[in-house]
This record gives sequence, structure tokens and C-alpha cells, in this order.
Amino acid sequence: MELVNSRNAQVPEGQEKVLLFKKENARVWISMLISILYIFGLKYIGFIIMTPVYLFVMLWYYKIRNKALLISVPLGIMGVLYVVFTILLHVKLPAGMIF
Repeated sequence: MELVNSRNAQVPEGQEKVLLFKKENARVWISMLISILYIFGLKYIGFIIMTPVYLFVMLWYYKIRNKALLISVPLGIMGVLYVVFTILLHVKLPAGMIF
């Protein structure tokens, strides 16, 4: 009931209503969409391939254009995650259905 009543509540002076679908929020929504696609892609493509691709896409989307960073950051993070989980902790990473 509180949720229904809050919809019609008056906004105090000096504050504006929070709108989720404003132009300024587009980057957040697109980032969330990319993240959701990454999560669903893990099942089919696997962690080892999807993670560097996801990191590359996110870096590119946030306007990182340095080629060395675009290649080294995703591969470096994937390498660290692989060593920590597969070698040190003996945890099998999701392989996906393709592989």
C-alpha cells in the first residue's frame, strides 16, 4: 500500500523527481544490457572466451581506445582469474555448450 501511495506523493521543493529513463541514464541501461548478454553468453560460449570479450566491449563502450589497454586488460584479468580459480583453487570455470 505504501508503494501505491508514494506514487502520488508531492515532491518537496528543491528536489526533482527521479526518472529512470532519461537521456542521461542511457549509458547505465546499455551497460546493464551488455552485462545481461554476458551472463547469458556464459552458458553457451563459456567463461574463458566471454569474459575477455565482455571486458573488451565494456572498455570500448566507455571510450578506451588505447590498443594496448584494449588487449592487455581483458587478457590480463582473464589470466589472473584462470590462475586463481583453475590452478590455485581447483575450481572448474564454465566451459559453455560450444566447447
